[in-house]
Amino acid sequence: MALMAVTGESTLAAIEAEMDANADFAESGSGAKAKAFAAAARIWLRKVPKASARSGSSLAMNVEHVQAELDRAYQYVQLSSGTSGGVKFLGADTNFR
Repeated sequence: MALMAVTGESTLAAIEAEMDANADFAESGSGAKAKAFAAAARIWLRKVPKASARSGSSLAMNVEHVQAELDRAYQYVQLSSGTSGGVKFLGADTNFR
């Protein structure tokens, strides 16, 4: 379940906690978790630099991994909401004439 709604004012720790709490959206079958993960990941991607250097040391963030997970969350939401424009199967039990 989502911890809280993160915003641009949230700390990185809070944003990462929200991402962690909702990272299992596919395993738990939750479109709401996928949306919460996507919201947090979008904010995280805006706030975190790809790389940073200071006083001779450097740090690289795995932005590509978070972007891939964000894309996966978007796909999950589209597929679970039925708005992906997919095929609909009709049968005798759907009163199709």
